[in-house]
Amino acid sequence: KITPDADLAAEISRIEAKIDGLLDEVITHSTGVFTNSYAEESSTGKLIADCMRETAGTQIALTNSGGIKAAIGEGEVTLRHLYDMLPFENTLVSIELTGCQIENLIEEGLSGKTGFLQSSGMNCTYSSSNPPGFRLIQIDIGEEPLEFNKIYSVAVNDFMYTNRHDWPELSLGKN
Repeated sequence: KITPDADLAAEISRIEAKIDGLLDEVITHSTGVFTNSYAEESSTGKLIADCMRETAGTQIALTNSGGIKAAIGEGEVTLRHLYDMLPFENTLVSIELTGCQIENLIEEGLSGKTGFLQSSGMNCTYSSSNPPGFRLIQIDIGEEPLEFNKIYSVAVNDFMYTNRHDWPELSLGKN
């Protein structure tokens, strides 16, 4: 059995206590309850996508429901809450996609294979009773209908961008 180095153990404890103090610091207050869902649009997903779009300065933002691990309740919000909600060290990626690529991405997202894509900057009307490939009825970017040949700026996380298996359309985007 190896005996831990007392000085090193004390230093680790000191750093852990400092990190816990930072993570438990209140950074804001929530006046409502934010929901989270893998299968449908959620207020937590919408909040995250809105922040991504504003930070990246893009027309649209998309995030995967599977990357959102917790919701935020009413009351104090700490850094620990945010870390629990988004525990992965993803980075923000801005890309350009055509309207056709966006439609393919959203249609694929409606399959349920990768979870519902949480979005900002767009509104979609779809019918879950329609067969795959024909679920989308209308996509609006801002206030305008999506145009197939138009180029749109899109913010996503790097996990989605590099995951060609689940979101192949994203890897076709230019950044």
